[in-house]
Amino acid sequence: MPSLAAGRSNFQMGTLGGVYFAHMRPARDALSASGRHHAVVRITHDILSDAWIHARTRKSDRIEFDKVNEIMTTGEFQREYDFSLVLSGITELSTAVEDSLFEAGCSDATFSVRYGRICARFSRSAASFKAALFSAIQDILNANVGARIHEVEQCNLVTLAEIGRRIGKARQYAHQLSIGTRGPGGFPPPSCRIGEHSFWSWCEVSFWLSDNNIIRADQADEAATIFAINSSLERSRLRSAYPNLLEETEKSLLCHS
Repeated sequence: MPSLAAGRSNFQMGTLGGVYFAHMRPARDALSASGRHHAVVRITHDILSDAWIHARTRKSDRIEFDKVNEIMTTGEFQREYDFSLVLSGITELSTAVEDSLFEAGCSDATFSVRYGRICARFSRSAASFKAALFSAIQDILNANVGARIHEVEQCNLVTLAEIGRRIGKARQYAHQLSIGTRGPGGFPPPSCRIGEHSFWSWCEVSFWLSDNNIIRADQADEAATIFAINSSLERSRLRSAYPNLLEETEKSLLCHS
């Protein structure tokens, strides 16, 4: 394999998921002088399909990527997702429990105890948020230490200030959306009030934001995935505590639908 150190001008740089790739010569002549100066070129499938690929960071640290061809074949580019799972069924993090969780695939999680519950903070690479979350849940359950999933840690009830924070905007921006002075109108109404404070459903709001091109669709998908999981878990706990209540409620609602 040719050396990256020799003939530096024969290499071009490109970006793929925030990682910088270098490759010998293809499409080099198409680069402008400015493009060569900044060493930024979009990598195409043709370039990645050539005989060899090297990767390097902004600091020119050389890295080999063994899975590049596999990624290009499947079309699945993995990224890292951060999320937390709150556990029930166990209350202590003994060495044996930690070892079992690690061996089950939770080596990318940090465990802590908060208010008597164990929390697992994951930083997991996957093709999608749902894939990352579901695989982490399965790894927890496969550890066979008695742990169950209590919830995915993200509150669905949010204030306007929190809505702004989640979309990278100020509270005033979210307030203007809510009263229709900004955006297309039709912002979801609050889900509930506590005292003088109003709270919105993040799942509902994120769908509206995505539908109006204010946030990406995958952000709304993440909110919907978390809401679906937590709703299912809450439903399961309710069924366990009040076996007949859900059935009676569903029958009542269906009769008036």
